Formats: sequence, structure tokens, C-alpha cells
Amino acid sequence: MMPLVAWLDTSAAAMPLMLAARRGFRGGDMSWVVVGALAVAAIAALWLATRWWLGEGSARMRNSPRALFAELCRAHALCAADRQLLLALAEFRQLANLGELFVNPTHFDEHRLNATLASRRAELQALHARLFSGLDESETFASATAAANARSDTLAAGHAS
Repeated sequence: MMPLVAWLDTSAAAMPLMLAARRGFRGGDMSWVVVGALAVAAIAALWLATRWWLGEGSARMRNSPRALFAELCRAHALCAADRQLLLALAEFRQLANLGELFVNPTHFDEHRLNATLASRRAELQALHARLFSGLDESETFASATAAANARSDTLAAGHAS
């Protein structure tokens, strides 16, 4: 904390500067325009920061395929090795939406795997069984997709509250 005497010395030294600034505003120069522009810029920056902070700036992250994949991996309690295996499978299948792996069991078809994934066939089979154990063989991709959409709507409603 600054001693009172030092503060008085500082303010006494700053007094001529403050008086000069006041005279500048009273005169006919354009310094008030600069101050106004700075005030508008500060208000705009504050507005943008609050919109981003309140979530509109991060909506892109919440609605991304990567974020959905991460959420599905957490919901299924997948370990890092399982996530890496799913990412490798999605890359091989050239999937734009990684969440498709959780609703379409045909992506795990062992007859259509490259050599790298074929060497991890047992891990893929275990992961397939873990993800799709509740599905009957008679369930179609459409019904699995509808069920997944209902689950994602439930997840989205949970995030909205």
C-alpha cells in the first residue's frame, strides 16, 4: 500500500497532465471523437465477450462430431485404447461423423477390415459386443439410428438444463 504522502506527491505531479487533458476536451480538437470511439469499442468487446462466455461462442464445440464422439465414449465408459481403436476404425471407414460407430454395427464387419484392424479383430469383436449387446439381430440400422437419436435428444435436453 502506498503511503499517503507518496500518493499526494504522485497526484500533485499528475495534476498538470489532468488539467491539460481537460483543456483539450474544451477546445475545438477531435480528442472527444477518439474517446467516443474507444468507449464504443470497449462496449462492443464487452458484449462479444459476454456472448461467448454465456455459451454462444462455444455452441460450435457442443455440436461437433468430435464432441459427440467424446460424449458417447464417456457414456459407454470406454478406455483410451478403445477410443483409439474406434478412431482408427472411423478413419478406415472414412466416416465424417464419428458417432455412426455407435449406431451402425455394420462398421465392425470383420470381412471388410484392413490389415491393421484385422490384427485387432478380437478387440473389435469385444468392443462390438459391448456397444451392441442389447440389440437383436433383427433390429435394422434405421431402428438403431432412431434409438440413438432419441438417446442423443435426451443427452441434449440434459445439457440444456
